[in-house]
Amino acid sequence: MHPTVTSGELSFIDHDFDIDQDAVSNIPDDVQVPKGADKLVPVKVNSDGNCLPSCGSVFAFATPDRSDEMRVRIIKELALNEDAYLDDTFLKKGLTSKNEKSLKSQFA
Repeated sequence: MHPTVTSGELSFIDHDFDIDQDAVSNIPDDVQVPKGADKLVPVKVNSDGNCLPSCGSVFAFATPDRSDEMRVRIIKELALNEDAYLDDTFLKKGLTSKNEKSLKSQFA
């Protein structure tokens, strides 16, 4: 079992992260800063096709080194909830009528 941290215990200053200067201006002004934090700072993750699991690993564990674990958790989530993720009604939300064909066959 891995240790967990609360938001008050997590500081990116204590870790070797580079601030993503290009993304700083993309943070909306109305985003609430979590209690106990001074500000939100975007950090860089590898752009090697593994960026979503790397980002999740940084967010959950304060290190990009557990991206493999995040990838496994994503696969487990998708497999355990296959019916929801392959539901055509759910997949069509937000699409126009011209795009309303069977989407699950494209994603599965």
